[in-house]
Amino acid sequence: MTIKNRLSQIETESSFQVINRSELVTFLTELRGGCFTFGSVILLTDVEMKKKGNPFANYKVQKLSKWSFGANSSYQTRVSNERERQGLSVDFTPRESWWESLTGNPKCAVGCHKVHRDQFYGNFYPNSDQVSFVEYYLEGVKATDFQAEQIKSVMKKKGVEGKSQGLSEENAVLLRRPKLESIAYIIADGRKLKIID
Repeated sequence: MTIKNRLSQIETESSFQVINRSELVTFLTELRGGCFTFGSVILLTDVEMKKKGNPFANYKVQKLSKWSFGANSSYQTRVSNERERQGLSVDFTPRESWWESLTGNPKCAVGCHKVHRDQFYGNFYPNSDQVSFVEYYLEGVKATDFQAEQIKSVMKKKGVEGKSQGLSEENAVLLRRPKLESIAYIIADGRKLKIID
């Protein structure tokens, strides 16, 4: 199956309203008036991989994933609450971030890069137990299970979740800030949106 066919399949499963990236920024800025909310997102991202020992180094490799999230929540408060549940000091101050809220409220569901202010990012807390699917594509064609395992083995590793929070990896507060250009669909606040460029 190709990515194009898979996206068409997703669209036939539900009817989506079409909006552009600028409208997505506005939607996320105004999401539920800044009150906490749940949603889900479908992302199409380029996979960052190691060069050495990578059989796919010369291929365009993409990941299509759908996961549920919470939004409009304070990272500092979430980490402090989890630290309290774990019997640790609640005095937590997050490190300086490259991300900046568009509204000045750090709970806002959208922000930009502090230096590259034309690059916009979501601000989501994924529900790790509610990943609907993760699929890998080589040159636009769905990878076999074997190829997907190979891709995972050569993906660049991210830092250990929770280390800067003073929490174990299994108790870490997950925060994801995907580029808005990688969001293909979002479902939140009673709306189902397809994002176009």
